[in-house]
Amino acid sequence: MCIAIALNFLLIVDPKDVVRDDGRHIAIFKAPTIKGEISGVVSVLTDPKIIILLPAMFVGEMCLALTSSINAYYFNLRTRSLNNLLFQAIMIPAPICLAYIMDNKKIRSRRIKGLLGSVLVGLISLGAIGGLLGWVVSNHIDRTKAAPAIDWTDSAFAAGFILYVLSGIIYACFQIAVQWTLAALTNDPALCARYAGAFKGTVSFGMCISFTIDSQGMNFKKQTIVQLILYIIGWVCLLYVIAVYVKPTNYFLEDSVIVPAAFEQKVAVEGVIGSDQAEEQVIKEEIARGSLDHKAANVTQTATK
Repeated sequence: MCIAIALNFLLIVDPKDVVRDDGRHIAIFKAPTIKGEISGVVSVLTDPKIIILLPAMFVGEMCLALTSSINAYYFNLRTRSLNNLLFQAIMIPAPICLAYIMDNKKIRSRRIKGLLGSVLVGLISLGAIGGLLGWVVSNHIDRTKAAPAIDWTDSAFAAGFILYVLSGIIYACFQIAVQWTLAALTNDPALCARYAGAFKGTVSFGMCISFTIDSQGMNFKKQTIVQLILYIIGWVCLLYVIAVYVKPTNYFLEDSVIVPAAFEQKVAVEGVIGSDQAEEQVIKEEIARGSLDHKAANVTQTATK
């Protein structure tokens, strides 16, 4: 992590200097002010779609505390070490498979891609947590009793192992589905940054609560029931936001965002935009390059309307 921080410090590029292959900047960046940032944070926290999405953000990493405690209690040292290795390993292919669905160019509708990916993640999540609840109850997994110290050579190993690995998929993929949804709501880099802050704060709060509950000694059955209920609520909220708020595109809807040239040409040929909107993109690019200030741009835009 220290190396990553050092590399970011040395190599990170100022967003206002980022230019697409077509020569256009990604957006117009204004110098931030304290008042503007406070106003921006308040607007995000009072945005209905973000409020609805909060439960989905909250549960993104909640499974970690419960499953880690069960792993430590139920298995012996070498077996829980193996479980942890495979828990981490599954987090490589699972998101790749999810990305294939949610970023698949063969599926034209962003809303459908989002719903397909989120439905799959939700079914795996609820199936795994529901299965965990049944397993805990049927096997009388009770932290107040002596630890069974199950080894991978024992017949009792398989079910707990599978459920633990599935929790790795939940941990990796549920929050990715939420992040995909947040990214689909805007192309504005400043707003994306605020969304990212809201997500990280909320998901960390959810993890904090889950570890606090576990540290107080709540039995595994009750913890699993709590998580199952919260994941159901979060999943429903996630699907609602995708179904209602995710648009085919956000281009031409946000004042600071500069539309890629290829996309502008495509929709111009289709007759979706007029010459005024095309001229507006030219003006935005001149502002981003610093060859035109905002005051002059306002006069120019007024003259073209």
